[in-house]
Amino acid sequence: KCLQMLGKDVIEVDTVDEAIEEITGFALAFSTVKKFKDLEFHKQMGYLYIGYEKYDDEIGFGWIGNYLDYLSDLYGEDCNALVNEEPVKKFSIIIPARNSADTLRYTLRTCIEQRDESDYEIIISDNSTGHNADVYELCKEWNDSKIRYMKTPRDLPLSKSFEYAYIHAKGEYIFALGSDDGLLPWGLSALEEVIEAFPNEEIIQWERGFYAWPGFNGGQQNQFMIPRKYEKDILEVEYRDNIDYLAMILNNSREMYSLPMLYINSCFKHSYMETLMAKTGRLWDGICQDIYMGVLTACIHDKILNLKYPLTIAGMSSGSVGAKSNIGEQTNKEFEAMMKERKHDNNAGCYCQTEYEKLIAFTGTDTSSLYTTLLRMVSMNIIPKSYLTEVFDWKKMFQNLSSELDIRDVTFDRKIHEMYYAASLHGKEFLDWFEKNVFKPMLKPVLVDEERLKKIEEKKIYTNSRNAEGGVVLDAAEYGVKNVYDAIKLFEKLTGL
Repeated sequence: KCLQMLGKDVIEVDTVDEAIEEITGFALAFSTVKKFKDLEFHKQMGYLYIGYEKYDDEIGFGWIGNYLDYLSDLYGEDCNALVNEEPVKKFSIIIPARNSADTLRYTLRTCIEQRDESDYEIIISDNSTGHNADVYELCKEWNDSKIRYMKTPRDLPLSKSFEYAYIHAKGEYIFALGSDDGLLPWGLSALEEVIEAFPNEEIIQWERGFYAWPGFNGGQQNQFMIPRKYEKDILEVEYRDNIDYLAMILNNSREMYSLPMLYINSCFKHSYMETLMAKTGRLWDGICQDIYMGVLTACIHDKILNLKYPLTIAGMSSGSVGAKSNIGEQTNKEFEAMMKERKHDNNAGCYCQTEYEKLIAFTGTDTSSLYTTLLRMVSMNIIPKSYLTEVFDWKKMFQNLSSELDIRDVTFDRKIHEMYYAASLHGKEFLDWFEKNVFKPMLKPVLVDEERLKKIEEKKIYTNSRNAEGGVVLDAAEYGVKNVYDAIKLFEKLTGL
């Protein structure tokens, strides 16, 4: 029954209501001071509610004051000291893992089998549930000095699992892979060459390949992609302006994967964590850690260095968290399991909406994560509030979200009604448009033919082809590829890099 607030001693409270009263009074006083001292209060407080207005009395979590102090309480160690430590390695490769030893085995192999002896570490942030020790046993089996195994202090939401690993990184440059992705054999040596030429760049982005593991997404499984033709050791670079990134994702939401996400396609200097604290008052945040960091990083840098050379392969397996979120739960049992996990993990630093994020419904897809993140940028004064009326195409945004909803999703009705609520916040005229053009058409009964849908899902959705830039798409199974390590070897063979 203790409460601690910025600039105040620990005080005792008897009830949650009393804690809220104390915090509210302090916040009002602090915001009054802000008018005169411009203290940017939003950087020093995490919101205390979750959900829509009708749920505002249900507290998810709250922090006020120094974010690293809050993390220190959450993780049980001095996070200020961790973030401010001087790097002792050149690179840190972060791999958050959750019950994913089967695919992680091959990802680790791609990281360890680098052509040159670079100075690097591989941090495995094991966020596995229950007593699952498979990831630990895998790291023990490898017995490689480059691997640093870390067990999260408790079950964490995905973004916090990333964050936990990042703050423990000892590398001067840091990037993350998923436990089904791969690092190309020349990845670290090529990156080191670029860093030597551009030592002051805080962010470096690069190109990547793609591989869909067997069993992923029915007709997409075994898809393998090389973006374009490359010349061995020709490391071309160019700068990309931040306004180009924003224009790109506002024009076509599918381009979000080209953002500098600090995950698979980009790295950052250890000192960037200090920049994040100065600009936002926090580290990893938002509804979706990779899309949030991609948007934020693009917004707070005038330009970002892009390496026009592939260093990694993005793998998608049946265990991919992002892939699961885009599909939705198709049975009540799946939905109940998801909610149980969310309630459990969210006790340790859950995502909470800001005021502007309520203007769009969160439907679980990457597109809704993108729109939610853009609105979070407005709430944090990273993007001007004028974007709400002068830049964002709300009708296009609502149509994009509705087009992604799947009638087989057991929460379909709930999601379309949450979209209705969000539309109502834009005024009667917009709500009338939404009701006529989106809401009513989506409420028409649909007969789901499971057998027909199964055939559609199993039908291959890509063809072997070559694009105008010399890139290729092919069926990796035809080349004997069964995992991301095999995909790395195929990429190396076909490109000659």
